[in-house]
Amino acid sequence: MQQIFPFDRAGMPYGSPGELLEDGALYVCQCLRRYLETGEALAGRDAEMERQYARGRLAATDGDGQPLLKLARCLGLDDFEQNAVLLTLVSGVWPEAAALVGEIQGRQGAPGVELACALFSPRGLPALQRRYFAAENLFTGLFLRQELAQGSLRLMPDVENRLLGGEGFAVAGIAIYYPERIQWEQVPIRRAQVEALAAQIQAGGEAPRVLALHGEAGSGKHFLLRRALDVSNRVGVFADAATAEKDPALWNAALREALLSGGVLCVEHFEASGRLPEAGREALRRLGVAAVLSRVPWSASFAEGFVALPQEATLPDEEERLALWKWAATSALLGEDVRLEEFAVKFHFYPRQILSALKEAKTLAGQSAIDAALLHRCCYGQATHKLDALATRVRPVYQWDDLVLPEAQCALMREACAHIQYRHTVYHTWGFERAVSYGRGLSMLFSGPPGTGKTMAAQIIANQLHMEMYQIQLSQVVSKYVGETEKNLRAVFQEARRSNGILFFDECDALFGKRSEVKEANDRYANAETAYLLQQIEEYDGVCILATNLMQNIDAAFLRRIRFVVHFPFPDAATRKALYQKMMPPEMPRDDKIDLDFMAEKFPLAGGNIRSIVLQAAFLAAAQGTAVGMAQLLRAAVNEMQKNEIIVVREDLREYADLIW
Repeated sequence: MQQIFPFDRAGMPYGSPGELLEDGALYVCQCLRRYLETGEALAGRDAEMERQYARGRLAATDGDGQPLLKLARCLGLDDFEQNAVLLTLVSGVWPEAAALVGEIQGRQGAPGVELACALFSPRGLPALQRRYFAAENLFTGLFLRQELAQGSLRLMPDVENRLLGGEGFAVAGIAIYYPERIQWEQVPIRRAQVEALAAQIQAGGEAPRVLALHGEAGSGKHFLLRRALDVSNRVGVFADAATAEKDPALWNAALREALLSGGVLCVEHFEASGRLPEAGREALRRLGVAAVLSRVPWSASFAEGFVALPQEATLPDEEERLALWKWAATSALLGEDVRLEEFAVKFHFYPRQILSALKEAKTLAGQSAIDAALLHRCCYGQATHKLDALATRVRPVYQWDDLVLPEAQCALMREACAHIQYRHTVYHTWGFERAVSYGRGLSMLFSGPPGTGKTMAAQIIANQLHMEMYQIQLSQVVSKYVGETEKNLRAVFQEARRSNGILFFDECDALFGKRSEVKEANDRYANAETAYLLQQIEEYDGVCILATNLMQNIDAAFLRRIRFVVHFPFPDAATRKALYQKMMPPEMPRDDKIDLDFMAEKFPLAGGNIRSIVLQAAFLAAAQGTAVGMAQLLRAAVNEMQKNEIIVVREDLREYADLIW
């Protein structure tokens, strides 16, 4: 036999990956020359000498420093599989090997499956080796899938790069998380859950363990898992199941990286497939532990042969939300009007939403402090809901100065706002959460004649609390079909919890009417709708404002569940004069002879009517090219009275009668 190896180095460790690759290339070339000359594989005494030489040096070598040895050990490759990988690698980088492969196959290019089987089959039976390429497993995953299907062997780019001593890992759809050294202050919530996950990652055992984390998007699954990886000092290899379902090569790349790094395979969006391919199960048995992240709970169909450890990332409660706000805001400059307790109450956010809202606010504020209005706007940018299908968003434009109402009613509404602003202090700091287990939301009922300012007051409260307001469309909620109204109401309150806004029910007596004696089937269904709505109002922990013109029609049981009832009185003459003054913008040209005392006394109308009078008078004056005077105001007032079926006679207008008659 031609001596091609320096046998005086037999038993000495390989000093570098390049030295091992050179020996491997010499071995492959010898096998190729033997096959080219005889048509047979290297066998007998020659093969035994090669094996003894290689085994001696390999046994003395630190495998972790040699990519080829590490790949074989971590993936559990046998002799044939190692030789097939070596043949493919050497053929691509060693000119002599590439030339010999081309001469044997009659074409230039990658070695074929048949050539590998012929070169490295025991006892000259290559058919036995073809089974290696018939299944989807860790070994076949080392090769380009399309090339392998055509009978050619080409290594995946990341595999070839690693075997040639390259550093780094870049495969689209896979992210590597390297653990950080953390203090427990970096885990503001759910430390016990993090400790439990870390303990399972570090635990041993014969059966592989699968940590199944489920919860809505942004619920903190990644946060919990990464903190557990930090505590365990383990690398996390994150793969997207939705992408891998379409590209099996992605699975193989993630499994390889997890095995080679000694990390934890972390499968995101597991609900997209609900399973791992067989190669994934094989790798999981070698890894010992993996984690799957999903929006839906763990599927028992995947648990066969594994120890399933389900965990849920739930919506944080109020205390946890406050802890997250404070933790996330440590590097933010907050204005004096920002009370994080208020944000923890208003916004039922997942961890990601809190972090994203503060990040956006810091970007928009720049070097300035983040004020409450900006942070509220960024929070609403994070809210995802479908309330627009059942409600109309109202953009509040009014402030307290725009409201003309007795001070007692205004004071009552300000007190109601304080229930949101200081709810955390009362319920959590002062311990009222133990005494009041439900019904912590803010419910308000505005009652009074039409046009007395109920809708305006709702907008003012929305502005005061910096909250979005949605007016419920009764036509979209109330249905003549049995059960549909309850279904629509359930959807309204579910989406309201996601919107973190104010629900405004105008003319609520249509929904909250008195329950009647059951005389026919329709009465029973109507009463069921009212009872269901009462239950939803009581369970809702947000802000709900209701307005009615017919207080006497509201069910008594409903009134007991309302925290604040504000009566809007019909305006007296002094209030009507103030309303006229409020309705006239400073920019409006007006006649000095306008007699607002006369208008307020002679036309007993509500604020909504007065607004219509002033607006119509302004259009009349603009069309005539004059300032707004008594003539325009009287014409508009008479029209408004007639609209309400009230006749105005000449004598009622006294000295101003000639202006319109």
